[in-house]
Amino acid sequence: MHTELAPTAAPTRSPAKRTLHHIVRTGVVTVTGIIGFACVAWWAIAALAGLSLIVVTTGSMSPTIPTGAVVVARSVPASEIQTGQVVTVPRTGSVLPVTHRVVAVDDVPADREARSLTLRGDANATPDRAPYVVRDAQLTIASAPAVGSVLQALDSRPLHGLLVVVVGAVIIWTFWPPRRKPGAA
Repeated sequence: MHTELAPTAAPTRSPAKRTLHHIVRTGVVTVTGIIGFACVAWWAIAALAGLSLIVVTTGSMSPTIPTGAVVVARSVPASEIQTGQVVTVPRTGSVLPVTHRVVAVDDVPADREARSLTLRGDANATPDRAPYVVRDAQLTIASAPAVGSVLQALDSRPLHGLLVVVVGAVIIWTFWPPRRKPGAA
């Protein structure tokens, strides 16, 4: 004789019986998900809109853009650059570019696409020594103080390794099955 047993419902916990482990696990998953989503969203938006992040390492644009700020910029043709805008352009003889305000835009007779930009940092009394001849530049759209310092601090090999280990441990911990108490169903 074959008898079938009726399926039993899994025991459910009432909201009052949630453990600290469950609350922390949910919080960690939520925060990690939000950070991950923000990174993927920034990557997609940046790729589609041609945006980049530039960390400001000097105080020449203070107080408008202080040292350690991050600038969100997009590449524009030199013909679109106007006086008063803040741009980032390559600096002759330096690996690092310069981010300053445009005080004058002049045509370059030998190149219709290029412009000669006279730039000056907001904290500087005089314009830069020589104009910058460019065919395009990074136009500042927005800036956020201190964010650049955080990004620079996060940009180290030992910290990258540590973050990989921590994120891996959090993922394992999050999905590790909880211990059942003896006698619990």
